[in-house]
Amino acid sequence: METLAIFIHIITGAGLLSIFRIHRHFIAFVSLAFLLGIGLASFIPFLLECIHININQTTVLSGLIVLAIISIISCIINKNFLSEIITSANIKIRLYEIPFFLITAYFIYISVWKCYFYPNIPFDTIVGPELIAKATFFEQTLKNSIYTDFLPKSYPLSNQPYYAPFIMLMQVVYLCLGSFFGKVWLSGMVLAFFLYFYFELRHYIHPILAGWLLILLWFMPELYAYTYLVQTDYPNAIFLLIAFSFLYRYYLNEVPQKADFWLSSIFFAFACWTRTETILFLPVVLLFLYKQKFLQNAIIYSILPLILFLGWNYLFLGIVVPKAVPLGTIHLDFNNYFSRGWDTLIGTHKIMFDTTYWNYSFILFFILLLINISLYRTRTELIKLSWVMGVHIIFMLIVLHIEGANIPFTFRRGFFKIIFLTLFYAGTSQLLINCSKWAERVLENR
Repeated sequence: METLAIFIHIITGAGLLSIFRIHRHFIAFVSLAFLLGIGLASFIPFLLECIHININQTTVLSGLIVLAIISIISCIINKNFLSEIITSANIKIRLYEIPFFLITAYFIYISVWKCYFYPNIPFDTIVGPELIAKATFFEQTLKNSIYTDFLPKSYPLSNQPYYAPFIMLMQVVYLCLGSFFGKVWLSGMVLAFFLYFYFELRHYIHPILAGWLLILLWFMPELYAYTYLVQTDYPNAIFLLIAFSFLYRYYLNEVPQKADFWLSSIFFAFACWTRTETILFLPVVLLFLYKQKFLQNAIIYSILPLILFLGWNYLFLGIVVPKAVPLGTIHLDFNNYFSRGWDTLIGTHKIMFDTTYWNYSFILFFILLLINISLYRTRTELIKLSWVMGVHIIFMLIVLHIEGANIPFTFRRGFFKIIFLTLFYAGTSQLLINCSKWAERVLENR
């Protein structure tokens, strides 16, 4: 069943990508289709709940099949475009790219093995999304006894059950399909993301440089652990990075492509569906929309993320099920503000440059960032830098003003977003673009 679900995710995503006519390397296209399909699949249990249909294997599988049928129709309509994706020129890889794929295969094998054979073990998962997913699986409804009976009487056990629902809903989908522990979808997301990210960087720089940058991600102990520990942070960082990457392409094109704009908005909405505070990063994302009709584009871009944000946090929670936990209480305490702000800055930097968590990989990314910004201070480079800095500053404000947010847990795991953005900055930097041009000239002269 898991294999069938993965295949359906790819078909679902391919159908939507064919409508937008997104042209990528075949491997990147399939990876992106899977990530898009898995995001769409997470809505199946939610929609079943909204129309008062029991959530079980039959209904979830039927929902997946309906998505697949719609997508197959789309693929048939756009078969000429898809035939361009499946060409020998668009499938081929170079010999020197194979080591990157072998290293990725080694690390992802361990991740898949742990996801398939080991249960969820993080406390936040067990008392949050895993608890709700299993109650939904047994009671066949999201409006289950955990929400209606247990949590209103047991708080402050945890506020995790009220977090954005993506990983909980994916657990429901895969538990209904017969997965032992429901989390093989996470390994699929990680593999698809690495392949997509590699080919996205390869679009800007030489494949060897792109491969080495991605290999350094595998060498981060903390980041690697979350490829098999089901938490919201890794999927959230994946969706957010893809949203940024599409918006960057939208910005670079002399004639901006609406497909890039819409897919960026969709993936940003998926990121909000994964972690609630992502909506606070919306102003940072919108920086690349300044070129034309900023206000109109900013409003259109924000519609889908806001619908998902409001739909879960203020319609489902609080109306459909009681919200026993006051999530996201904002504190406007400005006593010793600059002193606390400085302490927060120091605390976040200790996390950022702690080699126990990240090895030396992030330090290398950061050095590339500093060298690039010292040599190339173009508007594009500065806006990309503002992405990295903006996310960091907003995280500091979250720690300072939102109850429950802290540096050791909230920022440490939220730092995944900054890692991916810093890597994206390095991989699209003028410094590495020039190095790639030099490397290509050297290879041509041999």
